Amino acid sequence: MSETTSKRRRRRPRTYATSPWSWRPLPWWLALLVCAGSGYALHFAFPGYNFWWVAPLALGGFYVGTRVRRARFGYLVGLAFGLGHMLPVISWTNIFVGNVPWIALATLEALFAGFVGLGMAVVHKAFRAPWLRALIFAGLFIGAEYGRSVAPFGGFPWGRVAFSQSDSPLKALASIGGPPLLGFAVCLLGVALVYLVRGVVRRRGEQWVPAFPVWPLAAGALLLIVGFVIPLPTAPEQGSIKVAAIQGSQRMMTSLEEGATPAEVLANHVRVTEELLATGFAPDLVIWPESSTDVNPDADPEVMRQVQQVVADAGAPVLIGTQQYTPEKFRYNLAQLWVPNATGGAEETASYAKMRPAPFAEYIPYPEFFRLFSSAVDLVTYQMLPGDTVGALPVAASQNRSGQAFTVGVGICFEVAFDDVMRNTVRDGATIVAVPTNNATFGYTDESVQQLAMSQIQAVTLGRTVVQASTVGVSGIVLPDGTLLDRSGHWTAESLTGIVPLRTSQTLATQIGEGSPISLTAIGLAGFIGAAIRLSIRRQNQRQAGQ
Repeated sequence: MSETTSKRRRRRPRTYATSPWSWRPLPWWLALLVCAGSGYALHFAFPGYNFWWVAPLALGGFYVGTRVRRARFGYLVGLAFGLGHMLPVISWTNIFVGNVPWIALATLEALFAGFVGLGMAVVHKAFRAPWLRALIFAGLFIGAEYGRSVAPFGGFPWGRVAFSQSDSPLKALASIGGPPLLGFAVCLLGVALVYLVRGVVRRRGEQWVPAFPVWPLAAGALLLIVGFVIPLPTAPEQGSIKVAAIQGSQRMMTSLEEGATPAEVLANHVRVTEELLATGFAPDLVIWPESSTDVNPDADPEVMRQVQQVVADAGAPVLIGTQQYTPEKFRYNLAQLWVPNATGGAEETASYAKMRPAPFAEYIPYPEFFRLFSSAVDLVTYQMLPGDTVGALPVAASQNRSGQAFTVGVGICFEVAFDDVMRNTVRDGATIVAVPTNNATFGYTDESVQQLAMSQIQAVTLGRTVVQASTVGVSGIVLPDGTLLDRSGHWTAESLTGIVPLRTSQTLATQIGEGSPISLTAIGLAGFIGAAIRLSIRRQNQRQAGQ
């Protein structure tokens, strides 16, 4: 026996069983099932299930499913994951407009996840280092979320994985790098779990040999420990104020065209506010929801009278939600700040027009084209125009009972999902943030609790109290560490109150801003490009060797 043969026998390669946990590529059909199932599982991490720990498990499954034999299958498995995730998470969109817009929106968002699958199919072939694969996967995933948050039509950031982590110990990471860093960490934890499971039992030849996978266990533990030790200060830096969130409620809508009248909605919010004041509670700030008075006070003397009366009775600023219509059949979605004046009445001192109207809900881009797919586009009779000024509304010390000057940051409804909208309010001086919203068009679905979870994550990101006031619920007062001080029921008339801190310091996430998603995305793109180059060189060398 030659020396060469002897060495070859001693270096017999290890082989592993073919399973979703092995490192052999999956058949395309199995990869599709794994990714679609993982995407569907991910929606259980979001409210109203709120099993935050499912998110890393689901993302780990997605990571496994991207290990396919051919790169062209990568995009399909990524698309399968995206559809499995987005279809259930935004199922509330079909309440009144039907299945076609719901499926179309979910498919549009899922297209971005396809690029994650495509990228990882290349990366798996090029790199063997688990830590490198994990970083690239997390970067590509955050890049896909960032992409769909800005495009098309201004983006739709609903369903980002960070918004499933409102009860997770990892949520403190949002104060460092915002929702993108939090989502990045969840991805890394998911990949660590994959290698943990793979490393527990390995097959060598014909024997199953147990192993102790140290590095994935250590990596997962480190992420959780970091989440626990990051401080989330809640102490006042500019005093505290008494705040009230009013949820007036209304009749259940039967369609987009048949709901409560503006007069009814206004009357309900006036009544609930007056009932709160009758208890002796003396607020420094009262927050009404979006569209709490659909009729602009400037356009109707009776509405003006009721608003002025409730502000005078409160003896404090009241943030109301209203609409401003133009003769050209356009409208603005406004949050107006009304304060008591020296004559015993009230006056509007500042307002904010929603900067990110929701496409296909508040305005229809290219209506003639999209009418070919659904006549529901005609239900939007007044196209909403975007505002151009950040929502940072100042309150003077003389305009509230506490004698504290403060600034109310405002993001209306879906704007709570847009990091830049929320962040810019704090950069412009907001010491407390309000999220007035109207959830009446979504029935008893999970849309409202998903939105409240976003307010919790944004509170951590911004280091500010966030008050979400909804017409029908769910409303909530969220402290700067993301905990709920109080929350309302769903389709109830009630008021929430609390003493909350005013804070002035900016978190690292606020200071970094767009640098967080851009840098994390760059990790994924650089890894993908490097993998593509490496494969190209490898193939070129193989061709030269074959000659």
